[in-house]
Amino acid sequence: MSVVTTRSARPFSIPFTIRPGEATYIGNFARAPSLGTSLGPVLGAAGFFVISDKSERDLAIARQRRPGLPPVTVTVTNVSTWGHAMLRVDEPQ
Repeated sequence: MSVVTTRSARPFSIPFTIRPGEATYIGNFARAPSLGTSLGPVLGAAGFFVISDKSERDLAIARQRRPGLPPVTVTVTNVSTWGHAMLRVDEPQ
């Protein structure tokens, strides 16, 4: 088994707040390969992360599993404004 470790050349953080008695939804984080996309030459096989708001889908699932789910604050950072090749809000077409 091989392990791949990567880190950003530019430090970044995705801020969010956790409050007592509330749940916080910070988004759907999915790794996507960059091969076969226009990002392939830039990122190679490392891929990128798609950070998107799937709260409607995810919270419906969470409420089914946890009927007593407290109020949820949705805080999904729009990473597209950062101009970072490894962080996207959708997959390239």
